[in-house]
Amino acid sequence: MNELKKYIGTKIKDYRKELKITSVELGKLSNTSQTTISGIERGDRFASFEVMIKICEVLGITLYDVLPSEVTKNLDLNVLDRNDERINIILSTMAPED
Repeated sequence: MNELKKYIGTKIKDYRKELKITSVELGKLSNTSQTTISGIERGDRFASFEVMIKICEVLGITLYDVLPSEVTKNLDLNVLDRNDERINIILSTMAPED
């Protein structure tokens, strides 16, 4: 589990540096503390699903972008495609303010 935390943390840090933003800025933009961002990047901690989604949104990536390839290679892409279709249908029925 520690290896996974370190892998994810390194990926987050790499994407953050590509955008040339500090961990403080990433924290502010994702409504997360700089301490949390630093802990994630060092591989000392996992964040909640909601926090990870916010961080990835700020970085312009998805959760799949920070997971090791051995985790994502076993995903059934057909299931993902069907889920994408369902999500698009749901989103198309929602009002913009939702």
